[in-house]
Amino acid sequence: MNPVQLAQVGTGDWGANLVRNFASLPEGKLALLCDTDSQRLARAAKMAPGARTTTDPEDVAKDASIEAVAIAAS
Repeated sequence: MNPVQLAQVGTGDWGANLVRNFASLPEGKLALLCDTDSQRLARAAKMAPGARTTTDPEDVAKDASIEAVAIAAS
């Protein structure tokens, strides 16, 4: 079975915790990270090597490969 392709929108305090946890799941692949703050996004990307990054939430919505999205607002 292929891992679920995950996206994380928001990589602030709570989002960073989610990124760390999602990156360790064998059943999922953290494929896409999104945050409008490029510095937070860069920090989160270090926890999820191989994940693509974007500052535009529309990119997440348009990506047909993404099967699940988590949103963290703070």
